[in-house]
Amino acid sequence: MSPRIPLFVVTTLCLAGCSTIGQMVETVELKTDLENRYDGTDVELAWVNGLDHLEVTLDGPSFRALPDSAIPALAMEVAHVALAHFPEARRPDSVTVSLIRERSGGMMFLKRTQYVSVTLAASEVR
Repeated sequence: MSPRIPLFVVTTLCLAGCSTIGQMVETVELKTDLENRYDGTDVELAWVNGLDHLEVTLDGPSFRALPDSAIPALAMEVAHVALAHFPEARRPDSVTVSLIRERSGGMMFLKRTQYVSVTLAASEVR
C-alpha cells in the first residue's frame, strides 16, 4: 500500500519538478529516509532538468562540524540512498549534495556542495 501523502507535500514536489505520481511517492520516501538516517536533519530535495538531476540539501547540526575531507564520502552515501529509492527508469543522471553551514536573515550559506555522477555511484552500489 502506498503511503498517504499530504496535499502540501504533493504541491511542493510538483513545484520541485516531479513529473509522475510514482516519482512523487519515491521522493517523499527518500526525504523521510534521509531525515531518519541523519537524525535532526532538515532535508530539501529538488529536481533540475526534468528528471535528470537531483539536488539534495542537508541542514543539521552534525553537518556543520563535518570536516571537508568527509564530504565526498557522505555525498556518495546519499547518492546510494537516492538510487535505492528510484527504479532504474526514473533514476537521476546525477546528484548534488549541499550541506548548510548556517541560515541567517532568510539566506542560506553553504558549507560545501559535492556533485556525484550516478554512473559512478551505481557502479559502487552493493
